Amino acid sequence: MDNYFSNFIVNILLMVFAILSVIELIYDNSIKGSFFKKIKSRGWLLVIIALLSVVFNLYKDWRADIKQAMADNAKMKSDSLLRTKQIEILLLQNSTKETIIKKVDSSYVKSIRASNDALAKYNLKITDSLHSVVSKLKLDAAKPQILLAPLEKGKRPAFLTKDNDQNRFNIQFISKGGTSYNISLHCYLLKEIANDNYIILGSSPLTTGDSFLTEDVTRTKYLEITPNIFAYTEVIVFITGYFSKDYEGSIRIPYNEAFKFNFKENIYLFGWAMNYEKLKKKLSIE
Repeated sequence: MDNYFSNFIVNILLMVFAILSVIELIYDNSIKGSFFKKIKSRGWLLVIIALLSVVFNLYKDWRADIKQAMADNAKMKSDSLLRTKQIEILLLQNSTKETIIKKVDSSYVKSIRASNDALAKYNLKITDSLHSVVSKLKLDAAKPQILLAPLEKGKRPAFLTKDNDQNRFNIQFISKGGTSYNISLHCYLLKEIANDNYIILGSSPLTTGDSFLTEDVTRTKYLEITPNIFAYTEVIVFITGYFSKDYEGSIRIPYNEAFKFNFKENIYLFGWAMNYEKLKKKLSIE
């Protein structure tokens, strides 16, 4: 409405200016009578043309606004439909991933534990390499994804450092498939006691939702730990939270990751396959 009014004023001013510039040709002051009787025929013709021009320009503006509104509505519907489909695909893929992890947890992990029990007397252990495959499924429609930094020669995704007498447990992350936004992660240090029961040795937020991670850039997050943690040779490090694939955070992607760490010797051990939802229920983690 503001555009219509401003365009109307501009057109009226232009019409007045045009009439005033030829006032001597269209207005005869020597003719007796009212103001309107002194306007010549050509003057009335000019006024009518000017008024028609104003009406035509306003009509053009109105049609342009209607077309723009229709285009905006169509784009909003298209964006809404696309976002809905993306969320449906993401939920389906996350469900598929959780199903795979649950099946691994019920069969593969149990066989690993049984094998380790049998090999314990020889001081041997089978490391869980399958978890690194399952927990890092790269589903194209769910990109980007946050992962633990890859294992490389002489470089581990988790390690201990000391800074100003503060003991820090550092964890490295990397984003694949694009930039990850609105990252909110919380870390729990767990000790398994018996029958899939755990106690929490410590916990701390790693990020609070205002962080982002650029693709293929490794970023280190840390939590401060108490000295009593150094007595443990096998601690489950469970990281849970969410991030988003868009800046606005409209599509939130859950994140769950677990691995084992030897705090006594500062050694990253191996990834650990778990039923994350079951674990969070046991620990009363939302």
